[in-house]
Amino acid sequence: MSTLIAKAGESGDAGYLEQAGDILHDLSRIEEDAMRVLRQL
Repeated sequence: MSTLIAKAGESGDAGYLEQAGDILHDLSRIEEDAMRVLRQL
């Protein structure tokens, strides 16, 4: 994550930030799914 943000800063390419945002979105979804499963235990 920090590498993508650093690359965005160095290159000025917003694509790296979009990639980081996509990863964070996926992690959020996975965490939410995990919490939902844990609540059912």
